[in-house]
Amino acid sequence: IYQHTGELQWTGSAAGERLEWQASGYFARERGVRSFMADNDFAISVSPDLDVSAAPIFSDQDVENLAFGASLHSLLHVTENVRFELGGRWIKDKKGTKLFREDENSGSALGTNTVFLGCDGSLGYLNARPTEQNGWCRSTYRGQMWGAGLDWRPFGGDHLLYAKLDRGFKSGGFRAGARGEYLPEKTWAYAAGTK
Repeated sequence: IYQHTGELQWTGSAAGERLEWQASGYFARERGVRSFMADNDFAISVSPDLDVSAAPIFSDQDVENLAFGASLHSLLHVTENVRFELGGRWIKDKKGTKLFREDENSGSALGTNTVFLGCDGSLGYLNARPTEQNGWCRSTYRGQMWGAGLDWRPFGGDHLLYAKLDRGFKSGGFRAGARGEYLPEKTWAYAAGTK
């Protein structure tokens, strides 16, 4: 796996330093290759006398991911004992994969060097058998994350009351070692307490 990342941050204050803020932008690139071998269960079910070692499936999967983001976080000192936080992040992920699968089950009824490729659908033997390699499967995911929080020290520095609300986002992608895509996820997180 090869990874390249970069981030730029800018911080400052305003309103007599009652307001603190930080802005940032980032970029990441990831490229990798996954290779593995598995037993051909379908071939064995069709030909029970077939030696397992003679019917492996070889899979090679290339992946390439690009990530872009920008964020802004602020902290406002409302009073000496009350603070309010608000921040958010914009996310754009571009993900790609290319899957190559080969059956070297020479001499069986299933054929030799059968290749199964593509972005979706089944990898089984009952489907059409493409003879040419498909291009990259690519998808772009966009989302936002944000959070807000309030804390209060009613008795000075010895006691803290706080409450937070966060909205999370996780982009989707492609399955490892198989066709198919998983969808983005969004979450809510709540917190309140004292310490």
